Amino acid sequence: MKNIAGSFCLGAALAVMAGCNPVPPATGISHQAQEKIQATQHWQTIASHLAGKITTSAGNSDQPFYIDSEGRQGVFGRVFADMMTSALLASGARVSEHPDNALAISYDVETVRQPSDRDGEYPWLFTAATATYYLIDGLAGDAAAVMAVGADVARLQPSRTRTELAITTRVTDRGQVLFSETGVYYITDHSASHYMGGNRGGKTFQLTNGSE
Repeated sequence: MKNIAGSFCLGAALAVMAGCNPVPPATGISHQAQEKIQATQHWQTIASHLAGKITTSAGNSDQPFYIDSEGRQGVFGRVFADMMTSALLASGARVSEHPDNALAISYDVETVRQPSDRDGEYPWLFTAATATYYLIDGLAGDAAAVMAVGADVARLQPSRTRTELAITTRVTDRGQVLFSETGVYYITDHSASHYMGGNRGGKTFQLTNGSE
């Protein structure tokens, strides 16, 4: 009986939280986990990933690569260009300091500032509801354990931020695009200045909700 009563109460609690609103519910776009850049070493990881894909896209071309000098602006632009050079050489590609007869690599960097009212995640919601069930069932010790484990999991997960970074990397040959990839990452709110200065000036876009 305790299990039945506990299940009923848990279901009732979740139903109350869901609400009874006649307005059609909002649904989220299907998505995958988004990586968060928190160290310069993460730039190296991105450079190595791109170098592998770029050399593959070049196929059997014997042309060297040239990294567009316009991308070497700002802290990220300068360091990332050096990382890309090292990663390309490590993958067996040739890199030239001159654009003549070379495949040109360019990258655009944009930061996006999201509004403060976007939906968030509440990792405590599941643990609280589950712990309530255990409390109703008389297993207070298990309830405390569930809450503790849930709190630890939430604390150890990388936090989402309001600032995101989009890096678009292209390879062109005499005006023809041979490769293009855009990666989107979370970055810490105070690190946006590292990404100022790129092919388009490293603009920051502020998305507002009409009240900010």
